[in-house]
Amino acid sequence: METLIGCSGYYYNHWKGLFYPPTLPKKKWLSYYSEHFNTVEINNTFYKMPEEKTLRNWYELTPPNFVFSLKGFRNITHLKKLSYDATLLDSLDQFLHTAAALKDKSGPILWQLPPSLKVDIPKLEKFCSLLSHDFQHVFEFRDVSWWTQEVYDVLEKYKHSLCIVSAPGKIPEVIMTTSETAYVRFHGKGSWYNDNYSNEDLQSWKQRLEPIPAQRLYAFFNNDTNAYAVGNALYLASLYGTTPQKLSDSKQMLLF
Repeated sequence: METLIGCSGYYYNHWKGLFYPPTLPKKKWLSYYSEHFNTVEINNTFYKMPEEKTLRNWYELTPPNFVFSLKGFRNITHLKKLSYDATLLDSLDQFLHTAAALKDKSGPILWQLPPSLKVDIPKLEKFCSLLSHDFQHVFEFRDVSWWTQEVYDVLEKYKHSLCIVSAPGKIPEVIMTTSETAYVRFHGKGSWYNDNYSNEDLQSWKQRLEPIPAQRLYAFFNNDTNAYAVGNALYLASLYGTTPQKLSDSKQMLLF
């Protein structure tokens, strides 16, 4: 199984001195990040429609075989809540057209739905039918009503992925895949974004993920506080034998 492990974002000021060398200019952060990981999940595309020139620049700054996962634009998921109309179609077309600028470095598109959106099978099926098969699409649900066989059947029909989630609260840890791509997001255990997973936690997660019949696995850590995401991602990658491409600062890595 192909394994791609990284962080949910790379542009964090509080990672300076923890992961990024103190004197490294911000414009070099992505290149530095891509020396240590083979993938990144971009959350910025949730807040703002991306520009092609930005994605082309990301492409040039990263090595071959590096993969970007883009989080879907919030106007689609949180404003329109997947409701079909001309506005949604325009936003969806623009987003996917722009995402194509990443070419062979384009990975899954993550559609994170809001907690206020309850399960709606017709709405989900209609939206799934609109999605281009040029991309792998992943759905992260935030309301427990979505974890049903009907939802799994729709995702399997269109070969889209159910996001496996580690998070506080009532979100269930359902470990399964509805396509050939498994996708995991680690948000924290007792507190969103603030928890550090122990080595034992991650060893357990690896064991639980092993039975999944997927061809590729993406895993992203969203616990950015104190750069916990970096240390957790590096450790999980080591369990899979996916070592960082460059350990340029051994003292820095000892922090994790």
